[in-house]
Amino acid sequence: MLGRDVSPFAVRHSRWILAAVDGRGDPLELPPDDVRTYLAPLAPLLARRSDAREAPPWALFRTEILRGPWLVIWRDIAARLEAAPLHRDGPDAPVPLNTCYGVGVADAYTACWLAAILNSAPLRDLAAALAERASGGAYRFSAATVGALPIPSDPRSRDVQILADIGAAALRGEGWDAHDLDAHAALALALAPDVAAQLAYLGDALRRDPGGRC
Repeated sequence: MLGRDVSPFAVRHSRWILAAVDGRGDPLELPPDDVRTYLAPLAPLLARRSDAREAPPWALFRTEILRGPWLVIWRDIAARLEAAPLHRDGPDAPVPLNTCYGVGVADAYTACWLAAILNSAPLRDLAAALAERASGGAYRFSAATVGALPIPSDPRSRDVQILADIGAAALRGEGWDAHDLDAHAALALALAPDVAAQLAYLGDALRRDPGGRC
């Protein structure tokens, strides 16, 4: 799965990969014979990968986030921050590669509210202000940029629970209201009305100027 496969609350499968790894992303010690036979002619090319070192040809890299069944992922380069919950519940579940970022979370509840708040206007506007510009006016939403964003101090507050419900419904493919999402995100973050208004003004200014000047 690549960054372009991520949209708000949804991911799609655009590519299939062959990798003999376990559920945590670690390479198998001895994959099936047909896998090794298929990869044998490609071994010199695979060995030139920047992270290859002593890894076998069937290894994947940067799989640290595959330590649990629930992730929140977002696009590396995009016009706005777009995040989705991802449940890796089997060997054919999507594997985030290096054009998207993600974080492992404890459960479905956390994945849904975190994805919801990352898709809200207040955090999208703040993320755009913190992010580096990419070509064409897009932004680079690195792990450091998204990791610097504020999150609610009480993950069990009423507004966070509403965000989790919005995220869960969106994950099921149901509709969601952006204004409702934004309002509860602001409440969950305890943003004063004037602060929320200033963030909205900042976001509008950045969107008007692809060069990144406010």
